[in-house]
Amino acid sequence: MSHIACEAYQADCTCDGDWLHRYLVDRASPAILAAAGRKAGPHRYPLRLQIDNAGGHGGKAKIQVIRAELLELGIDLVCQPANSPEMNVLDLGVWLGIQAMVEKLGFKKRMCPEVLFRTVEEAWQKYGNEKGGLSGVTSLKNAWCRLVTNADNCIEDKDGNRSVEAKRGYSIHIPADAGYEEGGV
Repeated sequence: MSHIACEAYQADCTCDGDWLHRYLVDRASPAILAAAGRKAGPHRYPLRLQIDNAGGHGGKAKIQVIRAELLELGIDLVCQPANSPEMNVLDLGVWLGIQAMVEKLGFKKRMCPEVLFRTVEEAWQKYGNEKGGLSGVTSLKNAWCRLVTNADNCIEDKDGNRSVEAKRGYSIHIPADAGYEEGGV
């Protein structure tokens, strides 16, 4: 359904566990599998899809149902560890990068949900194209590089995030009973 620019209208924008379930299984998974050149079905090495722990995702029981269905398609749904923004690529600037590209690509287009979806998809596909001249590309690449660096630091810290914070210049105080060895940061 298209709308005239500046026309007021209401649309259901509910994003709850049921919506996420339908979206990931019915819409996102075929696109993810196609982009990876895979057919739906269990795989020895499934693709990994990470989501944050937002309350709107429906809670642990709903996530387990979604995860089981996606695993049957060949996608392993992984939740980001709690309180770990350094491992959430969205918190590292991906949304800002995509938003900048969508605004450039979608300038003066009518914004019905399908047009917006296609514009976001186009922005994502242009992600790696430096010649596209889109300002969001640099933000996306920077966010990805930061995530890789943070992951390396967490591995170095044996799954902790002391190294991530220390290398960013933060003073870290680790309680004696936190289970870390002496001599660390």
